[in-house]
Amino acid sequence: MKKQECEKAIRYLCSEWAKLRGVQIPSKEQPSFEDFFAWLQQNYDQYLNFRSTLSVSDQVGTWFDDEFKQNWRN
Repeated sequence: MKKQECEKAIRYLCSEWAKLRGVQIPSKEQPSFEDFFAWLQQNYDQYLNFRSTLSVSDQVGTWFDDEFKQNWRN
């Protein structure tokens, strides 16, 4: 899958995961990227198969932080 396709899906899945976990967007707390990434691996691992200059985990973490307005953590 192309990175752009995966990014679109993963950004959407951030909101789906947030609904399941009761997390607000933007979040006043620090949502768990580790929990989100594990959920992706279990349910949507096809979106974790793309090429990137960063590791897949780091790239997904960047998108996660963007979606949850947590870029200050980077």
